[in-house]
Amino acid sequence: MGRQDAPTTIVILCHLPRGTTAAETAGLRHSANRAGVPVSWVAETAEFDGICGQIAGSAGTSDEAVLALDEASLGSRPSLRKALTTARKTRPDLTAVVAAADLTMDHRSLLVAEGVATACLRRFDDLGRGSRRPAPQGWHCRSMLWGLWEVTVSPWPTTGRMLPWSASPIGPRGSLRVIEIGRGVDRGNHSPRSRLDQLLALVQQRCVRGQLQAARLSDLPDLLSGGGRSRTGSVLTAA
Repeated sequence: MGRQDAPTTIVILCHLPRGTTAAETAGLRHSANRAGVPVSWVAETAEFDGICGQIAGSAGTSDEAVLALDEASLGSRPSLRKALTTARKTRPDLTAVVAAADLTMDHRSLLVAEGVATACLRRFDDLGRGSRRPAPQGWHCRSMLWGLWEVTVSPWPTTGRMLPWSASPIGPRGSLRVIEIGRGVDRGNHSPRSRLDQLLALVQQRCVRGQLQAARLSDLPDLLSGGGRSRTGSVLTAA
């Protein structure tokens, strides 16, 4: 299958900030499970244990907890190790993290040693060297160290429309889009639940048509090893 025929891959990151109630989390999860679309739920260290408890035992298969690393956590190797160790007490299978704000990764080797395989950033830092492993065309990601893929959040539109592809096609076939809900990029009068519901409806429709495949953040290394295409044909089925 050529890249022009491959579906666009979408990863939905839904941030659950401090103060998110169990009822609000349950409502968001219900929307995702009803649509049958995988969502990666993102929480910082202080909320991570509670969020994991709220998404545990789901009847669906779309739930994944992702740790958001703040400036203090990324400031040094000891602070990063502490944040990861704390999160692993609740989620031993943690393999994906998100860097808060415009922070970059300075301790990649520690992430790899701790079993983290995917790191999502707002931007790449300039290290003056290329990726060790090639990524599929249209996938804005790189591997500066074996065992770790870095990927950036897809830019939001400047038109004021809610969805990045609302005024145009979903983008080049075979490309990757990482969409955030519930963080600073998610502005306006719409609640995270409202935005997520609209996004899930569109994703579900496009997946049925074969234009999209939806994945969790932690699925990306396996997809990248397969050139951006799930070996089973549908990440929705494999997730």
